[in-house]
Amino acid sequence: MSRELEWGEFFEALRHAVAPRRGPGGGEGAPDRKAKARTVLPPFQLRTDDREPMIGKLAAFLHAESDRRVPHVRIAVAANAPGPDVRIRPLCADLAPDDPRRGVPRLTGRLRLPNYALLHTTVEWASDPAATATLRDFCYERHRGPVRSALWTLGGGDAPTDGAGLATAWYWLSRPVCQYLPRWLWARRHTRRLLRSKKHGWYARLVAGRSPLFGEEFFHHVGDRVAALLDPDSPRPGAEREPELERLLLHALMADLNRWARPGRLSPWRRRRVTRFVVLLPVPDADEARARCQRFLCEFGAAARATGCGAALLLAVGPSGPDPAAGVETGPVEAARTLRRGPEANDDVAPRLLALPPGLAGLPEPHPVEVPVRSGHDPAVEAVFYGLTVAMAAATVPFLPLWDDEPTTCLGNAPTGEITSSPPAARADDLPALADQASELIERENERVERARADGATVRTVAYVARPVSEGPAEELQPSDGAVPELRGLALAQADLNAEARGDDVKILLRVEMFDAGPRYAEAVDVANRIVRLAEEDPDELIGVVGIAQSWDVTQEAVRILNAAEIPTISTNATADEMQPGTFYHQMGPPSSREADIAAEFTREASIVQDENGQCAPAEAAIVIQDPADLYSTSLGNSFMTEFEARGGSWHTLWYTPPDLATGTPTQPADPRIRRENNMHAVAESVCARILQEPDTETVVYWAARSREFGAFLNDFEDSTDCAGDRLTAVGGNGLTNAALSGLFGDRSWLRLYHAAHVLPVGRSASHIAEGFNAHYAATFGADDPWRNDGHAALVYDAMQVLAEAANETYAASGGRSVGREGVQATLYGGIVKAGASGAIDFPPGEPVSRNKPVVILHHTAAGSEPVLACGAFAHNAEPVDTWGPDGAFDCPQDD
Repeated sequence: MSRELEWGEFFEALRHAVAPRRGPGGGEGAPDRKAKARTVLPPFQLRTDDREPMIGKLAAFLHAESDRRVPHVRIAVAANAPGPDVRIRPLCADLAPDDPRRGVPRLTGRLRLPNYALLHTTVEWASDPAATATLRDFCYERHRGPVRSALWTLGGGDAPTDGAGLATAWYWLSRPVCQYLPRWLWARRHTRRLLRSKKHGWYARLVAGRSPLFGEEFFHHVGDRVAALLDPDSPRPGAEREPELERLLLHALMADLNRWARPGRLSPWRRRRVTRFVVLLPVPDADEARARCQRFLCEFGAAARATGCGAALLLAVGPSGPDPAAGVETGPVEAARTLRRGPEANDDVAPRLLALPPGLAGLPEPHPVEVPVRSGHDPAVEAVFYGLTVAMAAATVPFLPLWDDEPTTCLGNAPTGEITSSPPAARADDLPALADQASELIERENERVERARADGATVRTVAYVARPVSEGPAEELQPSDGAVPELRGLALAQADLNAEARGDDVKILLRVEMFDAGPRYAEAVDVANRIVRLAEEDPDELIGVVGIAQSWDVTQEAVRILNAAEIPTISTNATADEMQPGTFYHQMGPPSSREADIAAEFTREASIVQDENGQCAPAEAAIVIQDPADLYSTSLGNSFMTEFEARGGSWHTLWYTPPDLATGTPTQPADPRIRRENNMHAVAESVCARILQEPDTETVVYWAARSREFGAFLNDFEDSTDCAGDRLTAVGGNGLTNAALSGLFGDRSWLRLYHAAHVLPVGRSASHIAEGFNAHYAATFGADDPWRNDGHAALVYDAMQVLAEAANETYAASGGRSVGREGVQATLYGGIVKAGASGAIDFPPGEPVSRNKPVVILHHTAAGSEPVLACGAFAHNAEPVDTWGPDGAFDCPQDD
């Protein structure tokens, strides 16, 4: 990739980080208000000798219309005067509380900084040798507000000078009530909030960990602390005291920005706060000031991590050359990945250092960020409208019925008893033989392709990263885990694409080279390195990689290796958002964040939790089963918990890692809502205990783990817990699809099971491409095949179609002369739009995931499966399905 494209990707990622949007990669969708709470970004320092022009570019980048600009502030760095008696002066001391407020758009409301203003005033008090008032009185005078100022005036203001008369009498009589009492209450409130509160006590957490400071008074404690830090006679060197004071001020600022950026939909002003707050820091050339700035960058990242504040983004622009303090040297592509997904480790907040090209040559002109606010009305007008709406709604309450006599029908109980997906045939026992059958089809096609190459045809190779079919007793109940249908879909795609190429001179023939990555892709890293060596040995032969159907740490590392080697890669069913390493990675399945968003909407709105009377209601609480050692499980479970809680639900999580995957000594999580269990029986017992503990709460089990453990959980829950025979509602991710559609889990009358799939069942296809693929699959492998509905075959078929489309476009553009990975990637990066077997394929330019990928939720029974939710773009020339439920009562989360 050219340097210009790399920097274009960086600025596009910066745009996404500043104004996050929903959807994979942050396309042109709705604002992602929760991104600021979900991802803490490290500081970024752009190193260039053209500091002011670059600062100007960034300022123009953040300044759009005055009412829709990105809130930001520029810190002016003042150099300390020389001399041994100089007081320390952290950079935050040069940032007055009014400075950030001036950079906030009018329509987002006022930026309140009560914590930061209070600490900033404390520094002023401790820095002023002439200050005679106590810190409490000094701060109260500055921050008492209009109501307390009015009370102060009502209490006589300052002491009268004449010492007699009515004014003096009123002063002494009203002073305790109008002056002393408000000031005492004001100080007591700050002590309770900052030293006692678990929610707002950022100061106590900073200076004493998690322990509240019950025996302290805030103004005494902070006054003594700041005064000691600013004492010029302190035995501690200033290089130690300045970062500590900086840390104190930054924690106060982060606490305020966290509160300001908190997601909210009711307040018209808060609803418009959809961007991060950007801090611009020009780093001077002077060594001392430069060192102070570098310390500030480190403290800024550490404070953001400690407070969980993802609402602030620091962009520093400094001179080229070595830095006095450490940072992480990075390039524009790696920096873009960090901006989009956050650092790989939660505690990785070290500054990222990027060297800009000399003279800023090759940098694209950053266009102003478009703040994704959908309403053009004034917030005050909206507030009045909301108030009138609430008043009108309240007026109708006396006329509403107090109860509903109609029973609630469970979603998935078809009134006619019709099941839209037939039960599977008996599971095939000879899985290796079925896999060999599909592999033989691919080998025979490869032989035909090689014969055509010998006759002068243009042939290119696609690497397929696979895993073996399930074998052995431990995997007996996991019929292929998708390996067999994926091989079949690959064989069909290769045959269809080559049949088209034989009749078209501007299309190339495709040869498939298969790489076995071992069970659970254990050898994926080794396979990736072998593919890289193959690409280096013959640069023109290999055009890309398909496969990688599961999200594990090893597959994540494998795609990083392929991305670093600039090999276009299209994964089929690896859905974890964390799998996306950079520009050269693309995926066919919907990301876990989208699937979890839809699942959370489904569980909170659909009537699925059944009581003893056979009636159903939406879930109020969820018990999430998650494997912290499994990337797929972690990504899906965390996204579900975030979305479920955002919709008003409560959750508890049980961690369980199978013994063959566990590494190191397991630790108990810090969050009291999460508990680790050592075996599946304990998981079943804990689920039962949680349900019995809250019998009046509609509770659902969300299974974010793999399907192998689900059967063991059901067995233990059914016959080894106090809940034996009780009804249980479970919602599972796509990891349950293979096993469920293969005939498992359907013979338990006490279980209501819903699980996600990535295609509509056969017979419900919304496009002629999907219908044609299903017919071709049935004609080749049988209409009673147990895996026709699980989506693996369709996804790998589409992955091959997309890669071939990019290769053929590149070949045609060259006039039939050449085709290579660079041209294929350029075409993929520019966007692909076409019809597919798994739904409409719409890759926006530069995005790793197709827009609005279908997500289907099936209700699973012994008789078969019925789709109860279908959201997404199922057909190329039709609008995406944007509603679900009875009569389309609910809206689908969209990747607009």
